[in-house]
Amino acid sequence: MARVVVIGAGLSGLAVAARLARLRHDVTVVERSAGPGGAAGRLERDGFGFDTGPTLLQLPAGWRDLFVKTGRNNPLETVLELRPVDPAVRWEFADGSVVDLPNATRAGVGDALTAAFGPAAAAQWDAFLATGDDVWAQFRQGFLSGPVPVASGWRAPRELRAAHAALHPAHSYRDLMRRHLKDPRLRQAAAGYVLRLGSDPDLAPATAVLWPWLEATFGAWEVVGGIRALVDAVEARGRQRGARFRYDTSAARIETAGGAVVAVHLVDQEPLAADVVVAAVDDQLLHGLCPGAAPTSRERSTGFCCLLLALRDDDPGPLTRVSFPAAPQDELAALRTGSPNNEPTIFGSRGTAPAGAGAWTLTAPAAPSAGQEAAEQLLRGLDARGHRVSDRLLWWEFLTPADLTARTGSPGGATIGPALHGAEALHRPPNATRIRGLYHVGSAAHPGPGIALAPLGGALVAEAVGRARPE
Repeated sequence: MARVVVIGAGLSGLAVAARLARLRHDVTVVERSAGPGGAAGRLERDGFGFDTGPTLLQLPAGWRDLFVKTGRNNPLETVLELRPVDPAVRWEFADGSVVDLPNATRAGVGDALTAAFGPAAAAQWDAFLATGDDVWAQFRQGFLSGPVPVASGWRAPRELRAAHAALHPAHSYRDLMRRHLKDPRLRQAAAGYVLRLGSDPDLAPATAVLWPWLEATFGAWEVVGGIRALVDAVEARGRQRGARFRYDTSAARIETAGGAVVAVHLVDQEPLAADVVVAAVDDQLLHGLCPGAAPTSRERSTGFCCLLLALRDDDPGPLTRVSFPAAPQDELAALRTGSPNNEPTIFGSRGTAPAGAGAWTLTAPAAPSAGQEAAEQLLRGLDARGHRVSDRLLWWEFLTPADLTARTGSPGGATIGPALHGAEALHRPPNATRIRGLYHVGSAAHPGPGIALAPLGGALVAEAVGRARPE
């Protein structure tokens, strides 16, 4: 049995803690905030409830596997209710066109696009998504079949680079869009998936097609009670297996000796002796805790502002929507220079509200310096796009990238650490670091960002620790 300290109680940290506790390790989770969740926040007020981070679940199989492996008699469905979201998303364009995409059916998506934009547009989108088939096959077989070995630097191991180079050897995501998507609305929709990951679609690799492919293939799922219900369920499973949780507890330094971890030093508290440390934090935070552990990313993902609206009445229509601006290149230019993003892509998801009222979480890419003035700009933009927000508004809350930094420590409010830029964007740093007993998990580490991949990273780390634990 190893003494394990997990730093960070976001979903990745909770997932690995539950698995390691099930393997009978002595697990302690330390978290700087007052409770679990990390970027998956929740705000409740006056009967309204809002997710302030991710709002939908994709690829629930990873979470189902976590609950089976940590309590076979209590699978995921015994503690959470999942509902398929149909339509999966509504796209709203500046020219007034709107299309609702059905959930988890490529044929149904084709029918919806044919009705909205014509058969040529539907064929273009299907050809674009089809490139994701090979990406997923390689990703699943080459990335998710076992722990990735330690790399000597920021670059991934040679065999993984070669495997991905074989997919789209000379193409970027921009090239992929230009080749398959002639309709500018479809290009804008495709770019939105990369923007949602805090990255520039002109700089992303072709393999970023994985994210729209996942949505179209496996669908989107609502967690009844919000993503916070998933957070609470995973934390409860960890407690049931014996993990301990210490909130309002910040890690200050990871102590090493002889090339191995020996302790985690805490702010204003006694250090915790450790045989294994799992850092479920941003890569720059890990570097600050243990400078020799791993290289840090040079280019950060974009932060987000989050506008929470309590409305007198609800909007009819789907649970989620994306509203696209009239001038997408202006948005990209603002994000590249850190300027105010005056007309952003807006990602919306309905929360919970009293009968007859409406609750919406609206997020938009924003520079780290974005402040309250961005909220007023968003409100004006929503009115201009025909959503009649101002005259229905009961109250609103606004969260800036700085607020996320204060809660999670992520520099600049970046939600996924390194941006998905360059040919090797999917090659996140390996879970095993140069320091014996020190592992890295979460959006900044293998297998990558997003709530869908969080339980998969936890499984890989638990497998590696399970093999390496002291006798």
